[in-house]
Amino acid sequence: AHHYTRLSELAANGHPPVQLAIADNIAGDVDEPAKLELLRQLSAAPNPSVRAAVAAAIDRLQLTVLERALLALSRDAKPIVRRDAATSLGAMLSRRALERLVELCGDPDSELARDAAVDTLELIAGNYPVDAEVGEFIDNTNADIRYNLYRLLDRLKSSRHNAIIRSRLHRIAQDHAGERPINIAAAIRALATGGDRDAASDIITFRKHDDGGVREAVAYMVGKLKPAQGTQILSN
Repeated sequence: AHHYTRLSELAANGHPPVQLAIADNIAGDVDEPAKLELLRQLSAAPNPSVRAAVAAAIDRLQLTVLERALLALSRDAKPIVRRDAATSLGAMLSRRALERLVELCGDPDSELARDAAVDTLELIAGNYPVDAEVGEFIDNTNADIRYNLYRLLDRLKSSRHNAIIRSRLHRIAQDHAGERPINIAAAIRALATGGDRDAASDIITFRKHDDGGVREAVAYMVGKLKPAQGTQILSN
């Protein structure tokens, strides 16, 4: 009890290096209730490195009971905390965690947080039905979410959502909607990896796109799928 009392005092009032040491090293010598309380205390520490260490500790110790605290850390003002929380959310394997990871794919301030969210979604796909559930977010109004979900589906070699992605590309091709070139390229690559031969007729529209990345993705799709229109796509 004395050991926990002293740790609690240090967690509440200690200097950041001491708080960081507690978060980084808390382990089996502290019983579960005490461990949870210490991490809850430290999750409100003024120093962002301490809060980030708390997020990492929740993952390391597989403390799913602290999901609410981790979700709060994923909304922290500091990108370093959101990034570590994104990585740790993989331990939750819950719908709430998945939805938050999708939101973090569109983090407005941090590419590191966005990349961490994509990496985590890919990592947990073997233990949680990520592929089945992300389809509803593919047409999200946030361009970064769309981009990172295309990247994710490419990595997962998913064909489940080909029709949704193809439909979006079709709309862009028809009405010249203002989609970012990087998104168009990522969508084309996702369709290629997903084996969508039916996409070729829409991909033709992008063969002379102003952006080199889009043209490169078209060539990748042709090389990957070898559609009947392949020669026409690349030569016209």
